[in-house]
Amino acid sequence: MADGKRDHSPGPSGKSPRSPYNSERMDEATAALEEQVRLQLAHELYMNEDMEMNMPHPESIVGQVKQIVHRAFWDSVRAGLEKSPPDYEHCIRLILEIKEILLDLIPTASGGQKMRSQVNEVMDVDLYKQQIENDTFDLRSVSQFVVSIMLALCAPARDSTVRAISDNNDPVEILRAIFSALDLIRLDFVNYQLRTLRPTLLAHSVQYEQDKFRTLLQRNPSALDKTRTWLSDTVNTLRNLNEVVTPTTILQAAFWRLIEEEVSDVPETAAMDIARYVSLSKELKAVVFAASCILILQNGIGPPVQQDSFANKTINPAYEDDKPNTPRRQTQHTETTNPTNLDYKPTILRQQTQRQILRALKIS
Repeated sequence: MADGKRDHSPGPSGKSPRSPYNSERMDEATAALEEQVRLQLAHELYMNEDMEMNMPHPESIVGQVKQIVHRAFWDSVRAGLEKSPPDYEHCIRLILEIKEILLDLIPTASGGQKMRSQVNEVMDVDLYKQQIENDTFDLRSVSQFVVSIMLALCAPARDSTVRAISDNNDPVEILRAIFSALDLIRLDFVNYQLRTLRPTLLAHSVQYEQDKFRTLLQRNPSALDKTRTWLSDTVNTLRNLNEVVTPTTILQAAFWRLIEEEVSDVPETAAMDIARYVSLSKELKAVVFAASCILILQNGIGPPVQQDSFANKTINPAYEDDKPNTPRRQTQHTETTNPTNLDYKPTILRQQTQRQILRALKIS
């Protein structure tokens, strides 16, 4: 190290120095990420009673990457099958994976034992290898058996998707459609389990979130730096406005900042709900815009008509004639003798204009 360069030579034991990107640190990072995902899932279950897991949108980054990877994989499978003789190595691996997925989906209770044993007997990979060696392997018969098991497992809404697999003649498209349908079936199973377990999870959700967040904080003591900055800035703002600084006012002002302002660094304690704060901010801006339009409208054409009965009285002086037990008014010569009737026409026009504008704005 005399020349200022880092020494990469082996140590006294003859081994090279360990890389900072070793497997232990990668395992720790993976474990921390898994804890964060579980915490996010528990929080969403608590906040959103209609929460469901969905497949990534095809136009999203995840969806586009998935399409590229899948296209490359299925192209390699097709290239193997188009060889002479065909190479079924990829097919055997995929069939084995399909078998494992089906066994995971089949219930382990007594009602599912018969189906599990049937899958193990029919989808014998060793038997398929022998058939390939003897050139008697039939992928269509395998797909028909898989479709029959999938129809017994899937929800009625997925029946048409599963039955459409048998309409394909291309072996690659058959396998691809099977995996696509299995993804949907597994997604339905996950959402069903979430709906079933949600009442039990809600009873322990708050304590679970606290414990998980405490664990993450112990692993990374600086995990609340943004939250501390967020609260400190709020305290300074309150003091500059000569407001009373209490825990309640601090929290109220801090969360109001998330809705009213664009906070550059989202605090860690509010990161899981940032989408909700953004939605509230948009709604607040829409309400402010609507209130501003109404204020301008009132200043321009006068106060709004509060009651239709008042307008009817003004427009039709004989409005009360149809009411029971009301003596009929004598309106003869009223329009020529009452000078206040000269104000009816501009009043009527103004009220009609108000109603038309309010109706156009869908306010009335």
